[in-house]
Amino acid sequence: MRIGEVWRRIARDVDVYASVGFSERVATILRLNGGWEFHQFGADSLVSSSDEVILDALAAASALMHGSPFPDRDLGGLFDTAVNNVMREHRIAYKFVDGELIPFESDELLQAAIEPALRLMAGPQFKSAHDAYLNALREISNGEPGDAITDAGTALQEALTALGCEGDVLSALIGDAKVKGLFKSHDAQLHEAMILVTKWAASERNKNSDAHKHPDASLADAWLMVHVVGALIVRLADPALRGEPTE
Repeated sequence: MRIGEVWRRIARDVDVYASVGFSERVATILRLNGGWEFHQFGADSLVSSSDEVILDALAAASALMHGSPFPDRDLGGLFDTAVNNVMREHRIAYKFVDGELIPFESDELLQAAIEPALRLMAGPQFKSAHDAYLNALREISNGEPGDAITDAGTALQEALTALGCEGDVLSALIGDAKVKGLFKSHDAQLHEAMILVTKWAASERNKNSDAHKHPDASLADAWLMVHVVGALIVRLADPALRGEPTE
């Protein structure tokens, strides 16, 4: 009800110059992206829908509000902030980050690893890594830890490739990161530790990924993979922490 009231107020403003009503446009996104059979989806529909539909609808509404014809009014930002406040107060583990509705295990880890990684990868250089990382978070939301582990591993691989590293496996890519100067000269122990971490990540990906349908894959495994990958990407991409390339 609280989110619905904010939805109604902002949707009225978004609808001012629209030829198709807001509820019809939300329904179109739900049909295209989620396969949900709606021809209208307004604020009143929130109270009678499943959790999965509600999450998809919130994401659709936010996307439309961010694309509103009022450049001087951040309607999408207003909506995202209102939803985040309600989610936080009711201890619901979802949050809008830069217009993307994502799940999180704890707010401290979200702020320390996931949010910085997503914001870092928002540019075109890291698009493939950003998409893979978001897919990992979505798979966690869908209860598919194996898929999440695969996508998180792909995100790390894509990020290293975007930074100019070469190699076919994660350990080779992180090894090449030293050659490319992504570490300073006194970071030898950190580099060795990261090689061990990425070997673990590669092992987790190979053992627990969706391709192998490993029965031991758990959401805890997936969250650990996502947090480790996010922290690694933020550290490796920081230009202030780089050294000189070596032969």
